[in-house]
Amino acid sequence: MAGEWIKMRTNLWDDPRVSQLCDLTDQHEAAVIGGLYWLWATADEHSSDGLLHGMTLRAIDRKTGITGLGNALVTVGWLSDNGDSVTVSRFDEHNGASAKQRAQTAKRVANYKGNAKVTHAALPKSDATVTGALPREDKRREEAEKDKTTTDACAPAGGGDPLPDDLDSPQAAPLPARQDLPAPTCPALVLTLALRPLGVSALSTNPIVIGWADRGVSVELLAEAVRIAREHKGDATIPPQYLAPIVERLLAPPGDRRTAARPGAVNEKFNFSHLDRSGDQRAMAESMQRHGITMPDPDEEIEI
Repeated sequence: MAGEWIKMRTNLWDDPRVSQLCDLTDQHEAAVIGGLYWLWATADEHSSDGLLHGMTLRAIDRKTGITGLGNALVTVGWLSDNGDSVTVSRFDEHNGASAKQRAQTAKRVANYKGNAKVTHAALPKSDATVTGALPREDKRREEAEKDKTTTDACAPAGGGDPLPDDLDSPQAAPLPARQDLPAPTCPALVLTLALRPLGVSALSTNPIVIGWADRGVSVELLAEAVRIAREHKGDATIPPQYLAPIVERLLAPPGDRRTAARPGAVNEKFNFSHLDRSGDQRAMAESMQRHGITMPDPDEEIEI
């Protein structure tokens, strides 16, 4: 409905976890933060405890248009996957009615602190001079308005005693203590993160990368394949499709690799040893006989 809002930090753009989400999804910060806004707004609208029934990781990818965002949110700890539902982590700290009430209270206290400094310290002599020059009726009206303003400014939300003068102005909530992010458990994601510094542009959803993960291809073997590819590609970005045949050659058994690399090995494309050439030999002998050509015996010496 109109007027609804959610709480988002102004320094979210530079949060290291947002940077990791960009790395995992191969997207820029604007797209990732837009996806986060949609997720948190949806949770605020349709949940009271952060649990979204019927929402899946694939649905999050589809609705935000960011492939892999659901899995990436689970990796950084901002989302829990329940199979047929998801749960927004630490929902009650930033979303819901209680979190909004705390944010509004903090803002109101900050405004009170700023107004109190102006009310108690601004121009006391000038104020008295102007007030004394007003007619008696206008003077009473101004004093009544001043008392009302002071009372409203000092009264906390919901009534009660005035706030103490020594109440510190609330500051922005500090970032949580730095903690090591959990290591990714998806084999394809592990390979993707290992290949990215080597200059291979691949996502964890690429079928080739998934195939390498399913076959247990090691990071060391992929690094050797990248080294070989660099001999031809130079410093250019290497796609998985270019790397795939090199990986297959490295995965071949050692004996097959020696045969393929041995100089003078028979190229099967031009190997005709399996064909029956007896008919060709007979035809050649008949042609030589018609032209009076005789073949020397194996033991006959030929003078040149």
